[in-house]
Amino acid sequence: LPRVKLIQMEMSLVPLYQNEVTFNKMYNYMVELGFDLIGVEPGFAEAKSGRLLQLDGTFLNGRIS
Repeated sequence: LPRVKLIQMEMSLVPLYQNEVTFNKMYNYMVELGFDLIGVEPGFAEAKSGRLLQLDGTFLNGRIS
């Protein structure tokens, strides 16, 4: 990962699968690795409530100029 400039990943805002790592933990992990969240795209939401369940986050490696 130290040589990776950009990462885009799907992240759940609520657990949807058993043992799934959710947004908060993944975001904190990426920040610890030196990545900054630079973009978010909505994924899918509950049809009835409209609540967002997943999103795609794009992270930039702040250690690579």
